[in-house]
Amino acid sequence: MVSEGGIPINFNFGCWHKVSQKLPKVYEILWSAFIQKRSSINITKYHIGMNPYYMAFDHVKTVDIDTMEDFELAQIIYKLNQAE
Repeated sequence: MVSEGGIPINFNFGCWHKVSQKLPKVYEILWSAFIQKRSSINITKYHIGMNPYYMAFDHVKTVDIDTMEDFELAQIIYKLNQAE
């Protein structure tokens, strides 16, 4: 990603940058289910506790929908997944 001024964001130009295949894995929170006691929520004032347990679902495909183009992409991905 490059800013409007052509400045790289989260990387630098040159032979020293890591190729994407060598970057560490990054996980995404899907915000779909949280199980927590009300007392814990009252303490942290947040819906994720102090010591969360993460469950990995490699087969789940998600698209963040912010624009009509995102929605159209999500529809295409959904249709492709239904064909599998």
